[in-house]
Amino acid sequence: MARDGRCPRFVFQEWRSILDRLTVIEIANFLRSDTPMARRLRQSSPFAGVLSEAERRVIRQRYEKARA
Repeated sequence: MARDGRCPRFVFQEWRSILDRLTVIEIANFLRSDTPMARRLRQSSPFAGVLSEAERRVIRQRYEKARA
């Protein structure tokens, strides 16, 4: 059981629905959105492992630099 009380499998069913239903641009917008659903689903992203640690580090550094 996930911390929010939901079955982890349900979360991935939600992701499957999003990935099947939305366009690439809509998915990108969803990933950046601040809606409660987007924030919740980002906690169990199906994209884990897509980027290497080095790629994630570069993205974090760019993000931190942009926020400064």
